Amino acid sequence: MTQGIKIVLIVFCFLVLFFCLSGFVMTGSFSVHAPLEQKEHYQFVINLYVIGSLFSLFLLVYLMFFTKVSK
Repeated sequence: MTQGIKIVLIVFCFLVLFFCLSGFVMTGSFSVHAPLEQKEHYQFVINLYVIGSLFSLFLLVYLMFFTKVSK
């Protein structure tokens, strides 16, 4: 993997992580005042954001620590 591709992937992971964490916070704040029948929908959306942020975090750690840059 070249250094340019690695930098692009790391920046992409940071953007996805920021999007997922901000979506998680916003959805959590919306679900506080939601009616009871919509709470399940909000919980599903929150789970998607958590899965996306965990995947992005694991990919970021893998890219930063377990890949070597080829010349």
